Amino acid sequence: MKLWHTWRCFLLLAATLSGSLRLAAQSVTIASAANVWPIYIDNGASPTIAIASQHFASDIELLTHAKPTITNQISANNGGVIIAGLNTDHLITQLAQQGKLRTTTATQHWEGFSIQMVNNPLPGVDKALVICGNNPRGVAYGLFHLSALWGISPWHWWADVPVAVKPSLQLPDNFFAEDFPRVQYRGIFINDEAPALSGWTKEKFGGFNSKFYRRVFELMLRLKANYIWPAMWGNAFYADDSTNIKAATDYGIV
Repeated sequence: MKLWHTWRCFLLLAATLSGSLRLAAQSVTIASAANVWPIYIDNGASPTIAIASQHFASDIELLTHAKPTITNQISANNGGVIIAGLNTDHLITQLAQQGKLRTTTATQHWEGFSIQMVNNPLPGVDKALVICGNNPRGVAYGLFHLSALWGISPWHWWADVPVAVKPSLQLPDNFFAEDFPRVQYRGIFINDEAPALSGWTKEKFGGFNSKFYRRVFELMLRLKANYIWPAMWGNAFYADDSTNIKAATDYGIV
């Protein structure tokens, strides 16, 4: 166990979509040991989107033992995953203008996201799974929502939740999901009690540094959180490690 139960954190997290993934007669295989769709992100994607995409690719690898490539170029193929901000990616704008991308209520809200299957998004591309968000955090929430539907617990690292390997990852041919938070700021307070958490962080990471916080920030995005009160008992977030604030910025954490 990674001692997450010693934190005594106060969680104010918005409700998330739950339930199992039901496959229709017409289902699309996104990943298998034999073939996995590539992941496309825009060359100018924010660090939050880039980092979440890397975690998403690693999740797929955990589930299938096949890791998708992440690329800035879309090539002709049977399918691909397109990850983008709603108002910052020209491809998403193009798909919306062409009527290929379904307009959603959720993505009009702060941190909202949508996940949808799109037919023939580009010449030579049969299908694309489009995951887009109102802002970078929304994109990350969409990615981790899909990871959870496929069987990756948000706590898979912190609580050692095992991942069941699957022969393939599939979605219905007409798959669509959307969500947005009802509470604007949702986060945690870290009780840096000694010797439990403080001693453990020193042993495993060398203290309350960016290596530790990046693990925390990943968990927060998986839980659709965005706000942290950092360790403060004899600690200072900005002074303990000069790269702590960069880690927070990269993950989109306030």
